[in-house]
Amino acid sequence: FIDREIDRRLADAKVPASPAADDGEFQRRVWLDVVGRIPARAEAAAFLGGATPDKRERLIDTLLARPEYGAYQARLWRDRVAVANGANE
Repeated sequence: FIDREIDRRLADAKVPASPAADDGEFQRRVWLDVVGRIPARAEAAAFLGGATPDKRERLIDTLLARPEYGAYQARLWRDRVAVANGANE
């Protein structure tokens, strides 16, 4: 559903879709989006050297299962919605 909606809006705006990201770009984006950092060299090499067709899905699942995911998301939302209580003013 989301992909169809995005495709429709791009077509309505006459904006061509961007090409699919290569594995290196995909990996960097997912790490930053999910846990807030880029992968270490060994982590990047392990992903880039993988040959399974589902390695992108597996990377996402692995990152979502890491404790860093919860901590990073908590910080993001705290910074966006927390109401100042005057303690740090």
